[in-house]
This record gives sequence, C-alpha cells and structure tokens, in this order.
Amino acid sequence: MQIGGLISGLDTQALIDQLMQIEARPINIWRSQQDKLRTRKDAWRDVQSRLENLRSRIDSLLAANAFSARSVTVSEQSVVKATATPTATPASLDLNVLAVARSHRLAGLTVTDANAELKLQGSLQINGKTLTIESGDSLAEIRDKINGLADAGVRATLISNTLVLESTSTGSQSRIELGGDAEVLVGLGLTDEIDGLQASGITGTWAGAAGDELTISLSQARYLQQLTFTTSSDSGAFDYEVQYLPAGADPAKEESWMTAGSGTASAGQSVTLNLAKLTADQAVAQVRIRVKSLGNGQTSAVLSEVTLQAERNTLQAPRDAQVSVNGLLVTSSSNKLTNVSDGLTLELLSEGESRVSVNADLNPVIDRIKQFVEQYNSTYGFIQEKLAKDAALQGDGSLMRLAMDLRTRTTGPVAGTPAGELDQLALVGITTDNAGKLTVDESKLRAALETKPEQVEKLFTATREVDGREGVAVRLKNLLTVTLAASTGLIAQSQAALEDRIKDIDERIAAFERRLELRRQHLVEQFTALEKVLSTLSSQSTWLANQIKGLSSNAV
Repeated sequence: MQIGGLISGLDTQALIDQLMQIEARPINIWRSQQDKLRTRKDAWRDVQSRLENLRSRIDSLLAANAFSARSVTVSEQSVVKATATPTATPASLDLNVLAVARSHRLAGLTVTDANAELKLQGSLQINGKTLTIESGDSLAEIRDKINGLADAGVRATLISNTLVLESTSTGSQSRIELGGDAEVLVGLGLTDEIDGLQASGITGTWAGAAGDELTISLSQARYLQQLTFTTSSDSGAFDYEVQYLPAGADPAKEESWMTAGSGTASAGQSVTLNLAKLTADQAVAQVRIRVKSLGNGQTSAVLSEVTLQAERNTLQAPRDAQVSVNGLLVTSSSNKLTNVSDGLTLELLSEGESRVSVNADLNPVIDRIKQFVEQYNSTYGFIQEKLAKDAALQGDGSLMRLAMDLRTRTTGPVAGTPAGELDQLALVGITTDNAGKLTVDESKLRAALETKPEQVEKLFTATREVDGREGVAVRLKNLLTVTLAASTGLIAQSQAALEDRIKDIDERIAAFERRLELRRQHLVEQFTALEKVLSTLSSQSTWLANQIKGLSSNAV
C-alpha cells in the first residue's frame, strides 16, 4: 500500500513519476531508433515496388513477338476484312472477290396456323440424321424437332409461317441432304416427287439391254436430292451407272455427264442414290441410268419405277467463295481464308476489288521500349533519392551496389555481340544523361528498327542458350529475379534484417520496462517507509510534548 505524503506533506506520486520519466529516457531513444528502422524498411518496400514495375516492363519486351507486330490496311473494307498475327509475312495483295461463300437455304410448307396439326406421319432425314414425324405434330413442333437434331448442321426457322431450312456452314458441299418418306418430304413442301418414267414419256416399265440408257429430261433445271429406281421382278441382274447433266452443259459431249453412282441391281430391288452433295451448287437438267452389263443368261434390265426428289423452293444455292489473289484463283468453302498468306486472315464480305497490305508495325515495340525507359528512370531516380544525404537509405551499401548494377546492365555493351552489330542502347538512340537517366531519340530508334530489326531485337532479347550472350532486357531480368527473390533476394533480406533489429529493440524495451516497474515499486516502498518513520517520530514528539506539559503543571 502506497502512502502519499500524509505525514511529510510531499506529493510522493508526482516525485516518483518524475524520477521514472528520467530513468525511462533510454526507451524514448530506442523508440526513435525503431521509427528510423521502420522508415528504412518502408523505403526498401518502395524500392521493391518500383523494381517489380520495371520487371513488368522488361517482361513486355521479352514477350513472344514483341518486336514483330504487324499492321494491316484494306482499301475497300466493305469487300474484305483482314487481320494479321505478329508473325504474318509482309505482303501486298490485290484481291478480286468473284463470289462469297453461301449456305444452302430452302423454303418448305406455308401454313396459316403454325401450331395446327399437319396430319403427317413418317420419317424425315436431314444430313443423315433421322427424326420421326407424328400425326399430331404442328409445323412449329417439327421445326423444334429439326433444331433438336444433334450435329445435323441445319437450322430451322419459321418466317411468316413458312418453314425455312438453312445449313449452318457455307460452301458448295453445305447442301442440305434430305431423305426419308416421300410423303413427309412432299407434305412439308421440301421436295417435289417426279415420276422419271413419265418425264421420259414412258408408260409402264422400261427395259434395256446392255449399253442402253434411260434418260430423264427435266422440264426445267432443278436441284436434285435423290433418285430411286425399282427393278421389276422380271428383270435380270445388271450392272448400272447413274449420271447427271448440269444445267447449261452440252448433252452431246460425253465429258459433260457427271457420275452419281454405280452398282449392281437384282430383280425386285429398290436402289436409292443421294444426289444433294454430289450436285452441290449445280442445278441438274438431265439424269440417265445406263445398263452397263447384264448377268449371265439375262436378256434385259427392267425398271418398274423411277422417282426423283427435287427441291421445291431453293432460296439460296450453296456456293464456294472464289477470289483472285494477285491473279491466282483461290476457292474456299468458307468466307474466312487463312491460307492465302502466312499469318493473314481474310474475311470476305462482298464481291468487289480491294487491296490488302501487311507491313511491320513499329509503334507497339517503340511504345514498349519507351515505357521500359520511363520505368527505369523512375526506379533509378527513386533509388538515388533514397541514397541522398539525410534520406532514409543514405549510404546503404547494398542499395548503392544495386543502383550500379542497374545502370551497368542497362547501358553497358552486350558482351559477345558479333562485330559490326548493335551491342548497346546508345547505338539505337537510347542514351544516358548526367543524372544517370535514359533519354530516347525516337527517330533514331525507329530508323534502327526499320533497317536492322533483328539486331535491335537481339540487343534486348538475346539469351546465352540460343545466342551465346545476354541482351539488355535478359540480363536486367536476371538481376531483378535474384534481387526480388522471395526469401533470398536483396530486398527480402534487407527488410528481414531491419525487422529483426526492430524486434530486438522491442525485446530490449520490454526488459527495461520490467526493470522500471521494479524500480517504481522500490521507490514506493521507500517513500512509504519514510512516511511510517515520520509518523512514528510525530507520535513520539507529541508524547514528549505532553510529558513536558504535565511536568510543568505539577511543578506549579
């Protein structure tokens, strides 16, 4: 228990506090030292931030194709769109787009109510994918069934209650291939059914010997989907060939006839040939079935039925793209061409002429170099500020060596560069001023990139493994990798050392504060003892005074 000057009249608490303040002065000194250490640690953190930003700029210079950007110019952008990769071959191309690739598009049935039952039943095949049509299906439901066919390559829509099918790809081979029950195809308005025997003026059956031909002439050229012929039960086995004549071709010239298929047919057999992919974007004027040979002992081939399925309403025939490139004709199923020139992609938009030029684009790499220089100057200048008189890191040997390394690796010659080639930044217009900062002569840099692009690139990006030397960006990257290493780098070790010193002072302060507390307790005990002594003396003084007073009274 502390007794605060009850006898002595002294303010013992104030006296103790004043004494403790005097004895605690070392703590204030140590805390001041900690503040300075924290300031140094913060300065290192700021150096780290700038070095990381510099490394980012260096990485942009070392990125793939950083020195090989390309610019593309197109004289008529309504005709073609062009894009180039950084590695595209510089070129000048005169294009004459003769035709753009188109998808196959055909119209079918038109109804007043797309949700009404069609009363159609059977199978429908689209590009080899089969779906079943139910009697209760409406045109809208059939559209949805078609769109539900996986990988059919066809998109179905209803336009003014008219069924429209369109292939999802372009090119002559994108023709939609239809099959299935004739009643469904005709009922959906997708095809017309043509009796080939009637079209040829034949009633009943047709019989042919070896070498005979049945020629079916269409009233007008049509896009054909399939041909089916059925042999009579009285027919002998025979080898056949089916050919078609494109519209506009001369039937008298044998080379005008195109083969659609061949094979062997026997009595009572039905043969179907799909023609959609074969005829592609060509309308057909005539079809003929040729009896190539008869089986042993057979006298004739007899056809009881010949049926053609022809598209009823072709809105757009499929077509390949055709473009003349510097006089050379290029054909493509797609409007996106990637094989015209290395690294160049052309997207054909319309027919017409246009010039496409691919040139080296120096602006991106010049911007990257200027950004690198800007960040280098920021980093180097900041380090010099922190090393200046009265600055946080004044005289720090590690930081001074780092600054020297940065400057040397940036501005010094690249050892191992072949004689006569660019070996330092000053040769491409990047020089150092008196303060150690870099300046860029853009015109000189641009000229070097135009005349010696590979040398400029190697000046920055050469590696010891490939080129036997380290370019400016590579050797700086290596320096920063070591400097910024998470636990072993200069930054991490410097900050860790400062943190250790801060913690050491914390421990010293804690130990000293414990000693001060013991000292305070000792002072309290001393002042308490003093008060007790004074209290005893006061009591004794009072007793003596009373004794003396008593003696005086007795004497009287």
